[in-house]
Amino acid sequence: MRRCFHRHRCTVGSGGCGTTGACNIYNPPTRNWDYDTNFQNVANLPPITPRFVTVQQILFTENFR
Repeated sequence: MRRCFHRHRCTVGSGGCGTTGACNIYNPPTRNWDYDTNFQNVANLPPITPRFVTVQQILFTENFR
């Protein structure tokens, strides 16, 4: 079997999964995801951090031509 991952790089073989059919190609590391509570205060945000503002429409007018 021929597999091409890119135009210039192809592999020839059984597909890389072995005879058991278990394709364990990538084992991601255990990551310690956490939320930094310092960012709950706006003064502690890094410079140029995007800020979102809500807009509420309180008046609607229609222009007639």
